[in-house]
Amino acid sequence: MPGQAPEGPYQGRMSDIVGRDYGMGLPSTQWAPGLIEEGNIEDLKTRPAVNFTDHEGEPATGTIYSITFQEDPDDPLSPWVLAPSIYDGEKHSGAEAEDRYRKTGHHLGKFRTLKENEEYAGALSKAQGRRDGPPMR
Repeated sequence: MPGQAPEGPYQGRMSDIVGRDYGMGLPSTQWAPGLIEEGNIEDLKTRPAVNFTDHEGEPATGTIYSITFQEDPDDPLSPWVLAPSIYDGEKHSGAEAEDRYRKTGHHLGKFRTLKENEEYAGALSKAQGRRDGPPMR
């Protein structure tokens, strides 16, 4: 049922989350493996799409284009942060996006491991891609 997540802690694969509708039409960080802190950006479904060139030099359209970094690079046990690099109507560098996170605290979720962070980032990207459609030319 839309808007209703499964009961109990989520123990399945990230691919099980993709495509489920927890009220926003996007994968829910609430049930993501390795989640330490749920994301605090609430406007994922209403963010404007931005045209940019992706890391492979191809034209792309997106609303998030997430980056991953460790909360405290000097502490190997610190959480891995997922943060958007698209904000204020444009795509920013990874360094700018990390700096924005450190100033505002806005993020898409914090995870125990890089792998868990990247799995959720992939699920979120797929879900947003279905919503955003193909790149605008």
